[in-house]
Amino acid sequence: MNIVITVKKIGNHWYPNIKHNDPVDIMLDSKIEKLLTILDKDNQCELHFLLSEVHSWLDDNTIQFNDKDIWKWLNTTIDFTMTMYINDHSFEISTMLMDLFEEQFNTTFYKTLYSINLLHY
Repeated sequence: MNIVITVKKIGNHWYPNIKHNDPVDIMLDSKIEKLLTILDKDNQCELHFLLSEVHSWLDDNTIQFNDKDIWKWLNTTIDFTMTMYINDHSFEISTMLMDLFEEQFNTTFYKTLYSINLLHY
């Protein structure tokens, strides 16, 4: 499964281009926003990423989550911040955003590995 995810810079913040009820639901942490600003070399204020299902922990850019966070996410309805790892870097992502990804893109982060790569247009 391959999914293209678009993020757009609106004002001073980056947001994934997904349906939501409240902008707070799709807010990204400051580390992710800084990385997106660095990746946006041409100041287009829009980036595209390919999320691909992978079958090995050894693939580059594999997204991993803290096991305790995944367990809590699956077993509670409490909104909280999860820790996500990509290439030895840690980021935070809200469970609200995880829920939107699961709902709109049919991702299964709790049982499937995905890699994420910047697409160049």
